Amino acid sequence: TECQLGRAHFFAERNRLSFFRFASNNFAYPALWHDCQIFENDLEINDSQPVSWNKERQLNSNLIVKSGSILHINCDVFMPNDGKIIVEPNAQLVINAKITAQCDYWAGIEVWGGPGSQYVVNGGRAQGYLRMLSGAMIENAVTGVKLYGPTENESGGILIATGATFIDNAVSVEYAPFDNYWPFSGDPTDPEPRDYISSFNNCDFIVGSIPNLPVGFEAMVKMNGVNGVTFRGCNFENT
Repeated sequence: TECQLGRAHFFAERNRLSFFRFASNNFAYPALWHDCQIFENDLEINDSQPVSWNKERQLNSNLIVKSGSILHINCDVFMPNDGKIIVEPNAQLVINAKITAQCDYWAGIEVWGGPGSQYVVNGGRAQGYLRMLSGAMIENAVTGVKLYGPTENESGGILIATGATFIDNAVSVEYAPFDNYWPFSGDPTDPEPRDYISSFNNCDFIVGSIPNLPVGFEAMVKMNGVNGVTFRGCNFENT
């Protein structure tokens, strides 16, 4: 009946079920349930023009914003277990919505870095750039935002957050050592590193219950070998 169809639709939408047919079962029914796992190739944003997501997304893969590309996320995004978002050097990600786990947890966002200055040189940056606008939320991640990658040797990823929320992450934001030197000639100051380009304004860091994460709570913000990151009007709360 129409009522039964409505109830089935409500159940599937509310519980975010995903059923697919694969070679492992000869593309036949019954379909396999894979909503929590990565089973698709990495989704790459590789476009010379800015890309905007405006409709809710449920991903079954990692998401990679390639160098030179810009992605605006204006809708809720649900990530699979161990799924990650990578922002490559000279790529930009702007978030104005919630990114969370489909089921238990996700790995988080990696803003990759690189050697040298965080300033724009010849139209590009050696690091990735993440902007979190008011209403942005990162939830249920192992490390919400990791400002280096693939290893700590490629550090200096940039994060500017205003009115954002980090909730129930084992680590909300993590930095690796980085010296931000002025890249241009004629520097009127002494040759000391400049402040790390990163700031938090009116942001909330909240930790309550995180039973579904594979690791326990460690820190809201982890910093090592960085200088000049600013926090203004931020709230740190352990509920």
